Amino acid sequence: KKNGEWLWAHDRAVATLDANGSRVATGIISDITARIAGEESEKRYRSLFENMLEGFAFCKMLFDEGGHPIDFVYLDVNYAFAKLTGLQNVVGQKFSEVIPGGNDSDSDLLERFGRVVRTGKPESFEVEIKALGMWFFVSAYSAEEGSFGVTFKNITEDRQIEQTLRQAEEKYRTIFQGAAVGIFQSTPAGRYTTVNPAMARMLGYDSPEEMV
Repeated sequence: KKNGEWLWAHDRAVATLDANGSRVATGIISDITARIAGEESEKRYRSLFENMLEGFAFCKMLFDEGGHPIDFVYLDVNYAFAKLTGLQNVVGQKFSEVIPGGNDSDSDLLERFGRVVRTGKPESFEVEIKALGMWFFVSAYSAEEGSFGVTFKNITEDRQIEQTLRQAEEKYRTIFQGAAVGIFQSTPAGRYTTVNPAMARMLGYDSPEEMV
């Protein structure tokens, strides 16, 4: 430009003859700087979208005549979505089509997404998708009218570790409580901090709590 700024332009020209029979170029030029800037911005966000470690889905909520959430349609997902869920080619499909019966077995999920869309307030929660046998930590937020976005990570392994630890704790608690021999923990000075029922009975106490 005259002031030294640069612009993006779309230029279309054709060769014609003027009144004197000389060849000239007749052109139309349009300033497309704003469009190019928008495309560059979209490329940046698309790159972020596709390279997120978390899964992402953009969805359209479906309600019945009474305003109750009954299903949703996947409008877009990122690469991590398939990696974390094992689901392929979901764009354009309903949740109930991707996971048959999912809108019945996972009705709480639909309720939460529906509430996010209706209220516009984001929510974060853990949910088990029973048909997949997987647990996810989900953050959902309202997008344009009737739509919502979801970021999530697969926490199935964490849940399995928690369950294993809980089972181990229950197992050893059962052994501790039911053992015929006395079991205890104490400080170096000899103060009991934990004793089992057998230990308490052995020393004439009515309960472990009394002895401690």
